[in-house]
Amino acid sequence: MGDVLLGALVVLGAATLAGFISVLLVGIPDPSDPNAANDLLSEPAVLVTSVLTQQVAMIGWVLWVGARKGNGVIRDFGLRFRWVDIAIGLGAAISALVVGNVVITFLSNLANTDAVDNTGFIDASDQGLWIIPIVLMVVVGAPLSEELFFRGLVFRAAERRWSTGVSIALTTVAFSLVHVSTDVSAAENLLLLLGIAIYGFALTAVVAQFRRLGPAIIGHMAINGLVVTALLAT
Repeated sequence: MGDVLLGALVVLGAATLAGFISVLLVGIPDPSDPNAANDLLSEPAVLVTSVLTQQVAMIGWVLWVGARKGNGVIRDFGLRFRWVDIAIGLGAAISALVVGNVVITFLSNLANTDAVDNTGFIDASDQGLWIIPIVLMVVVGAPLSEELFFRGLVFRAAERRWSTGVSIALTTVAFSLVHVSTDVSAAENLLLLLGIAIYGFALTAVVAQFRRLGPAIIGHMAINGLVVTALLAT
């Protein structure tokens, strides 16, 4: 678990540093502008630099831990694929999407609040050619980096210390919390995190069952791909 905590600090530090450098290159906005922070975060160059650095840091950290302290990511973290993983991953993704949509729609109506997501940064009309790396980071980069870090490192580290059930719960919570949004209300954030927790639980469950990351990576790609396709089609 020490490698998990240290890895989180390394990833956060790398993404923050990269974001700061990109801000200097793009230009520091006028601090008197109340929308300066949001405008800066939505700047494609800043977004791509910080997120891509975060993903590379996640993958790099897991590779380093596996190589230096274990037997590699294949044996230690289950980075393996089989053809059947396509069916397993798609099944998990579709099940999670259906259950998640039903639960979130019911709760949002019950709480009289809007259901939100964390995909507001995807806007092909404003991002020009930047939309290409942004889509690739969401559909390919995020599934690879997040599955390696959370369903690989976090899940296996927690399972060594506690039971499989506890490690599934801990991994699901950790995965959800990194997707918290800072520009929505508390109620909307709870619904957002609950929806992501449903997806995270489904992906963690298939990893626990099949002992490899293949199904989870495929499922994660499917979920993100469907969301991006729906956004770009509107």
